[in-house]
Amino acid sequence: MKDFLDKFFDLCREYQQEIPPQKMAEILREYADRLDE
Repeated sequence: MKDFLDKFFDLCREYQQEIPPQKMAEILREYADRLDE
């Protein structure tokens, strides 16, 4: 899980110019919801 998050945040940094932070937060929330199921 930690590895995944590290990779995810590296990706976030790369794409920050293209993807707004709100969208990132949205994606993270959806992912967290899936983990809970």
